[in-house]
Order: sequence, then C-alpha cells, then structure tokens
Amino acid sequence: MSKEGYLIRHGSTVSEIVYVVLADGKVRFYDERHGAFIDEIGLSKTKLKIRGATPAEAYQCDHSFHVSVCRTQLVNGRQNPIGTPENFMLSASSNAERKEWGNAIHSWQRHYWREPQHASLNMSEDEEEAYFRTQYHYLYDLLKGSLRGKFLTKRRSLSASNRDEVGPTKAQIPPKSVDMSSLPISMYSYQQKVC
Repeated sequence: MSKEGYLIRHGSTVSEIVYVVLADGKVRFYDERHGAFIDEIGLSKTKLKIRGATPAEAYQCDHSFHVSVCRTQLVNGRQNPIGTPENFMLSASSNAERKEWGNAIHSWQRHYWREPQHASLNMSEDEEEAYFRTQYHYLYDLLKGSLRGKFLTKRRSLSASNRDEVGPTKAQIPPKSVDMSSLPISMYSYQQKVC
C-alpha cells in the first residue's frame, strides 16, 4: 500500500515534522513535500512490530505509534531475527491517520501495488496541497505544545552538505495570531536540550 503525508518523527534528542512516503517496501522521510531526502527504513526481509504509544512516550504528542523493524534471515523455512531492531516513534495528525499509517506499514507487502491512499479522495492539485498543508500545521501546533516545543529551532537538513546549519530562535518564529496558511511550509523541529 502506498501512503504519504506529514508525521512527527521523534528521535533521541529531536522531534521533527517530516514528509513520509511509504512505497516500494520502504518508508522514506523527506524534509517537506517534494523536498530533500532525509532517511529511509527498508521493510523487505524484516519482522515488523507496530503498536500505539502513549503521549508520555512521545513527549506529550497525541496520536503516536511505535515501529520496530528487525532484519531477518530465512533459516529452515523460518524467518530468524538478525541483530537488534531499529525503533521509531512517530506521531500522526489524528487517531484515524495513526491507524492508517500503522495498517499501511504493517500490511505493505499485500498492498504495495495500490495507489496512494490520498489519491482515492480525487482531489485537485490545489486541494491536495491544502490537505497536506493542513496536516502539517496541525502537527506543528501539536509539537509546539509538547515537551519539546519550548526548544524550537529551524530544522537542520540531514544532507551531508548542511548537517551543521541551525536556524532561527523561538523569538523569530511568527506568533500564533499570524495566518499560517499564508506562509510557505517551512521545516521546523523541536530540539530537546541535552545536558
């Protein structure tokens, strides 16, 4: 099953809003829609565990889920785990969206050939852009109210040439009264202070 949209990805020190595409047996992360590639999770030859996460586990972000991916090797007709699993904590814009992402990732092999889920809504390109912009802004507000929300910095690009760039401080972020829909979808993340 192909699916795409904005999610919050929680790392050990940073939570960031990323555009996620599930296709061809991979979950790919981008800095924004049609943006730069950040990372990917391969789902082929793996054992997947997906479960809901409490807001406490996800830095007070609702609609969160945990994905555990462990590489496997076929031995005597059984898939045996190899190494330690990679764990990912993600937050969606709604409970329904969280369930859709969990189901899409878990059942990707059975439905990998289908069109993206949002394509079934038959939206125009402008409606599709508004749909994803709304999703982004909801996640922005959700993350802003989370435990990591007070450590707002502009997202650092994870490409090799831009790893050390740091953006505006919280004072430079427009106040909530500004109409966010008039602003370009910029990439913000919340960085937790590390002592």
